[in-house]
Amino acid sequence: MPVPPYQTFVDPLLRVLAENPEGVKAADAHEAVATKLGLTDADKAELLPSGQQPVFKNRNGWAHDRLKRAGLSESSAFGTWQLTKAGVAFMQAHPKPLSKDEIARITDISDENQAVVWRDRLAAFRADTVWTTERDATKATRLAVLPEIQDLLRRYLGGKASLEEFRATFNQKTKHDWATFGAKGSSGAMVLNQLAKYAPDVTRADAELKALLAKPKDERAAAKALRGFIAYLDAARTAASAGSNLPQNGRLRFFASSFWHAQEPEEWPPFYLSARAALAADGLYDDTGLDVVDDYLAFRRAFQELQKALKVSSWELESLLRWTQRDDATSAPTTPEEDEPEEATSARVWLIALGRNADQWDTCYRDGIIAIGWNGLGNLLQYASIHDIRAKLREGREDDVDPMNDGLACWQFAQEMQVGDTVYVKRGRHFIIGHGVITSGYRHEPHRPLANVRSVKWLSRGEWKPREKALVMKALTEIGRYPGLLRDIRAAIGAGDAGEDEVELVKKPVAPAYSFEDAENDLFLSREQLREMVELCRYKKNIIIQGPPGVGKTFAATRLAHLLIGSMNEEQIQRVQFHPSYSYEDFVQGLRPAEGGGFVRKDGPLLSFCKDALEDQASPYVLIIDEINRGNVSKILGELLSLIEADKRDPRYGVTLAYSRDDEPRFHVPPNLYVIGMMNTADRSLAFVDYALRRRFVFFDLEPAFGTERFDADLTRRGVEASLRKSIQERLVALNERIAKDPTLGLGFRVGHSYFCQRVDAYDDGWFRRIIEYEIAPLLREYWFDSPAKLDAALTQLRGG
Repeated sequence: MPVPPYQTFVDPLLRVLAENPEGVKAADAHEAVATKLGLTDADKAELLPSGQQPVFKNRNGWAHDRLKRAGLSESSAFGTWQLTKAGVAFMQAHPKPLSKDEIARITDISDENQAVVWRDRLAAFRADTVWTTERDATKATRLAVLPEIQDLLRRYLGGKASLEEFRATFNQKTKHDWATFGAKGSSGAMVLNQLAKYAPDVTRADAELKALLAKPKDERAAAKALRGFIAYLDAARTAASAGSNLPQNGRLRFFASSFWHAQEPEEWPPFYLSARAALAADGLYDDTGLDVVDDYLAFRRAFQELQKALKVSSWELESLLRWTQRDDATSAPTTPEEDEPEEATSARVWLIALGRNADQWDTCYRDGIIAIGWNGLGNLLQYASIHDIRAKLREGREDDVDPMNDGLACWQFAQEMQVGDTVYVKRGRHFIIGHGVITSGYRHEPHRPLANVRSVKWLSRGEWKPREKALVMKALTEIGRYPGLLRDIRAAIGAGDAGEDEVELVKKPVAPAYSFEDAENDLFLSREQLREMVELCRYKKNIIIQGPPGVGKTFAATRLAHLLIGSMNEEQIQRVQFHPSYSYEDFVQGLRPAEGGGFVRKDGPLLSFCKDALEDQASPYVLIIDEINRGNVSKILGELLSLIEADKRDPRYGVTLAYSRDDEPRFHVPPNLYVIGMMNTADRSLAFVDYALRRRFVFFDLEPAFGTERFDADLTRRGVEASLRKSIQERLVALNERIAKDPTLGLGFRVGHSYFCQRVDAYDDGWFRRIIEYEIAPLLREYWFDSPAKLDAALTQLRGG
């Protein structure tokens, strides 16, 4: 069954939170709600179109977002979800499952709390002078041409203009004067062209079209008109001759709504792609399981509910929705996106990256192949499902990131690509450098740098920039259901009019936003401290977070990265850990043994990540280095040590790398790359950090949170009794004062609060005793290994003796 909309998740999520008053991790909440809803493994495996996230997790996330806005739940410290006091009271008052009306009241976008995010966006949009200038210009143009459109439509519906006159005028005008309504493409003028050319009975087509385009008085009339015309098209396709190309049903959502909109702009919003994407991104609109008619009506309701909540005109809301989907690297568009997904066809179209920055393009073109890596997986045909591939990819990973995109790319390359599919090759995120047709099935060639291969007949080679907007980051993406970018690509490469091969720009997946408010909830830092950290990063580009063991340096580094990025997009974060044997060859670039003998050059994480950042300079990228002072930084970075300086982030300061070929360009570190290092001030095995490193970083100290109101509030949320909270606070404050005053130790050796931030079943005296005896006491024994009297005194005080 299709995964239900997010509203269906609201009640079971409330029940799960009520069953876990101390809070529940998001991952556990997802699974618990899925169980309550009876979702199968197949349901849970369904991914969003971006391939970035399971649909059920996305729906549950939006349910939690609505509960947060309603004041019923919160994201407490360290990523747990739990009910607020108001949420607890609400659940006590609603022991039975919520009705649809009760859920609707919670999620109502017109509610002040639910609409606050959109009001903030509206204010930011109105402050963006580039976009508001374009908005005003578009409005003026539309007001000037709208009477002409309405006059043409009145004459056609009134029988004073023939279908051919209507078609020809509309086709010509939408390319020029009427272009601001975005109806010149395959869901606008092309529908009229196809209807006039391929309809088996033009008189019947004329009558049916007039019934469709007449302004409906309400949703019921709109549904009747759409369903009637779909029935007509289905019958006409049966009666039409072979080779006819009547409009696809999916086109009618935009086609009909654009004409209805021209007659009554405030009642019938056009079915624009950007508007749908923006509403869907905020959970307001969901087309899951909907047919053509219900899909448009669901979109219209979502659009009008938001319009009512914001008290704006339909044209301003349309501009706002496009603004939320903007690419910050480009100026405002002058027309909306009308691109409408095609219905499925037998041949697919793909966009592929042949190595980092297309470094395997020459080889693939010469050999007549396309190829992807992940060579460690072996032959991809050995895996029975995409889940098996993802499970294999997770082996050996130290993080919790699910390799969804990698697994999807491998599965699609081996199982879903077909002979006859079209493939476009990209370089970076802006250029198309060739295209061809797939001519073979999948095969595995382990001797190649990219071992998973298909044969291709290449049809073009060059370099074209189809659009200003960046292309999708993924290595392999199916993009064949959209006509928008195809027109630009074919025009760029000189391939003539659009044909059957279709490509579309796939937007960068939208990760959950991350704000200072979120960071305040996650960390024991004030808003002022968080802003200071971010400003230091933006000023210096490189920061080291330092502090005693257990103050949450790694956790803070990740949250700082999210703040710099503005979201929780893990694709823009790279993590490494330094150690004494780590080298330049590991981190930057070096030679590695090849499977067939000899050596191959391999980029390290820094070089690979810098290339990603260079290809997407409109977005921040963050490199997190754990234990930065455990490695020989000068040796690890080599010639790049100077390039990470904030004022050296420019091609003018580029250098030739140690393993570069003569024909390769000089390398520089991009300005959108930030480096966050972490340093344990209590590690006595380390030498002092050399001045070459210190000069290129700013340093931010994290302090233990014992004795603070924030830490006490966190213990309270976890259910720790008042007497135990007092003991923890007093004993740990006293211990840290003892450590700080010890001349052999000092402030850098104090004990951090993270020992008390792990989730457990019971926060009682036994929990506190175990932390003392098995986590803190071993650390103290290492501190005072040669001072047993100091150790005994500290442990006695810590145990409450």
